[in-house]
Amino acid sequence: MPNLILQDKFYNKNKIDQYQEIFTQLIVNEFFSWTCLVLILTYKKWKKYIVMLMVVHYLLRCIGDMFEKCLNIFEQDYTRWPFGNSQWIKSYGIASIFWHSSEIIGDWYLLIRTKTIIKNNNKIVWVYATCIIYNLVKCTQIYSFMSYVPFREGFDQADPETQNAYYALNMADFKAHKWTNVALQQICSLAYELSVFIILKKYVFNDKESLKLIDINGNSFLKKFKQISEYRIILSVLITICGIPLIFTYAFYVFYYDRTTTTMDSQEKINTVHAMIDDSIIDPIRTLILNFSYIFMYVDQVILREYVNKQKSTKKCFNIDNSNSYKIYINQYNSSYSNCYSFKNINFQIKNTGELQESLHNITLN
Repeated sequence: MPNLILQDKFYNKNKIDQYQEIFTQLIVNEFFSWTCLVLILTYKKWKKYIVMLMVVHYLLRCIGDMFEKCLNIFEQDYTRWPFGNSQWIKSYGIASIFWHSSEIIGDWYLLIRTKTIIKNNNKIVWVYATCIIYNLVKCTQIYSFMSYVPFREGFDQADPETQNAYYALNMADFKAHKWTNVALQQICSLAYELSVFIILKKYVFNDKESLKLIDINGNSFLKKFKQISEYRIILSVLITICGIPLIFTYAFYVFYYDRTTTTMDSQEKINTVHAMIDDSIIDPIRTLILNFSYIFMYVDQVILREYVNKQKSTKKCFNIDNSNSYKIYINQYNSSYSNCYSFKNINFQIKNTGELQESLHNITLN
C-alpha cells in the first residue's frame, strides 16, 4: 500500500510538472520579451492594429506550443512517438493550426508596412500576389499535419518487423510532404521579400526628393526608414539563401527515399528511411530562418519608435526671405506604433516677412 501511495504521489507530481511546462510556454517563448517591450512602449496605444498583430502573432505561437506539450498528458495507445493517431491530432495537429496561423499573421507585417506607404494598390499587386501564395503554401502545410496518420490500419495485427516498416514508411511520407512544403516556403518567402524591396525602391526610395521629410540634421526620415528597410530585407534574404541549400538537400533526400522505398522487401532501405526521417538537426535551422523575419518585425518597430521620439524632442527653425512668397508642400509622416504609416499633405502658405518655426519632422504616434 505505501508503494502505491508513493507511486500515486509521483504520478500527480509528474502531472503537475507537465501542466506547468504547458503553461510556461507563454513565458519561455522567444517572442515573449519582444512583445512585452512593445506593450511597454505602446501602453496607451494597445488597440492599434499593428500592435494587435504582434500580440496575436505571439499568442497564437504560444498556444501552438502549449498544444504540442499536451502530447505527454494524453493516454498512450502505443509506446512509439506520437503514441497514437488521436494523440497526434490533439497535439501536433491542432498545434499546426496555431503555428501556421501565427506565421501567416506575422507575414502580413511587410504587406501592411508597404501598403500604408504606397497607397496605390495597383503598384503593390506583386506584393499582394506573393504574400497570398506564401500564405496558401503554409495552409497546405496545416493539411499535411492534420492528415498524417502515424499508425496505419492493420498496425496492431502486424508482427514487430512489419510494424517497424509501417511506422518508418508512414513517417517518411509525412516528412516528404512537410519538407517539400518547407522548401516551397523558402522560395515564396524570398519572392515576397524581394517584391517588397523592389516596390519600395521604385516608388519610395528613388523618389525621396518628392518627400520633403527633413529632420534637424538635414537627413530625411525617409533615409532612416530606407536604411532600416534595406538592412532588414537584405539580411532576411541572405539568411534565406544560406538556408536554402541545406533545406532543399534534406527535402530532396526525404522525398527520394519516400518515393523509392514503397515496399518492405528491403530491410536496408527501411533502416535508411529511419535515419532520414530524423530531422532534429535540420529543423532548428528552419526555425532560425523563419523566426528572423518575425523577430525583426518587433525590432523594426522599436527602432522606428526610438527615432520618432528623438525627433519629436527637437524643433527646426527656418528663416524665410521677406521678399518672396513660398508655397511649401510637405509630406508629413504620421506613424503610429501600430506602424500604420501614412503620408498627409500639409500646405503651408507663407506670404509675409518673418520667421517660420515649424517642426518639419512632426512625427507622432497616434
